[in-house]
Amino acid sequence: AAFTMAMLDEGAGDYDALAFKAAAEDLGAVLGAGAGLDTSSASLSALKDRFDPSLALLAVMLREPRLAEADFERVRQSWLARIAQEQTQPNAIAQ
Repeated sequence: AAFTMAMLDEGAGDYDALAFKAAAEDLGAVLGAGAGLDTSSASLSALKDRFDPSLALLAVMLREPRLAEADFERVRQSWLARIAQEQTQPNAIAQ
């Protein structure tokens, strides 16, 4: 679930990953999604005067995720690299 939620801001609707991030940046909005063991959440931080278009972009993100194969592989590789990095940390090894 966490991986799928992480993919939501990697493109949605007519926006590929870069265009989606550029649209959010142009609006001054920060969109996010995440998941825990028993929860999933989406968030939006937006400027008051850009709230409506920012909310519309959040709706596109939630309703029309692209989940493109290239983005999936890029994010997967990023997660695998993070896991490998964590395994070199003494605290992670001890657990």
